[in-house]
Amino acid sequence: MAGHHRAGANLPRDRVLDGYDLAPVLRGEGRSPRQDVYYYRGPKLYALRHGAYKAHFFTRSEYGDDPEVAHDPPLLYDLDQDPGEKYDVSGAHPEVLSALRRLAAAHARTIVPVENQLTRRAGR
Repeated sequence: MAGHHRAGANLPRDRVLDGYDLAPVLRGEGRSPRQDVYYYRGPKLYALRHGAYKAHFFTRSEYGDDPEVAHDPPLLYDLDQDPGEKYDVSGAHPEVLSALRRLAAAHARTIVPVENQLTRRAGR
């Protein structure tokens, strides 16, 4: 994204913007330009989708007190064939897992930790 926002506002130039113009998708005129989606819970990357594949590095149910489970190798799903994420295909696609691990590592190098605004004590 460069230049102006759709609302006419100037975009800041002092940072990397990770947004995409989805207007063609919303108008039914094209596909999303986004290839990667990063799934976080708090500050931790739980999963990464690249194209049709989604790797889960950690899992935990949305509700309840069950513990976080680390996956090594990560669980891997082909969302074009299995949108419900029922069949782990990590054993059949080690090259995809390697590529997603490299993407996750490259992404991690771009993250700058910030103070958690939800857990900050009042008056600090």
